[in-house]
Amino acid sequence: MSLTPKNQDIAVQLRDLLAKERADVLAGDFVQLEEIAQRKIELVETLAQNRPDPALADDMRHALAQSAALLKAARDGFRIGIETVTGTTAVTTALYRADGSRRIVQAATRQMEHKA
Repeated sequence: MSLTPKNQDIAVQLRDLLAKERADVLAGDFVQLEEIAQRKIELVETLAQNRPDPALADDMRHALAQSAALLKAARDGFRIGIETVTGTTAVTTALYRADGSRRIVQAATRQMEHKA
């Protein structure tokens, strides 16, 4: 287990890739994320096979955890946006009768509608 030049090179490539991924996510550019994910897997597997020293392994683990947290937050944001747009929260309109009882006259969903 050592900090070899090869391990250092892999770590630099991985850090650069994580920085690109972060910049892309923060800019809302998700086009290359699948490609980046595949490259991350390759780099992590190569680094693991080279048995990096513990300090480098911890550093990479921390950087990957930060990346995962950012990707999870982006995913959660998408999910909330989709649920907001396609939500099924009912909006109810009611009328009150002379005796004070309520009569539902309309129940609609909060769903976007496309009209041509």
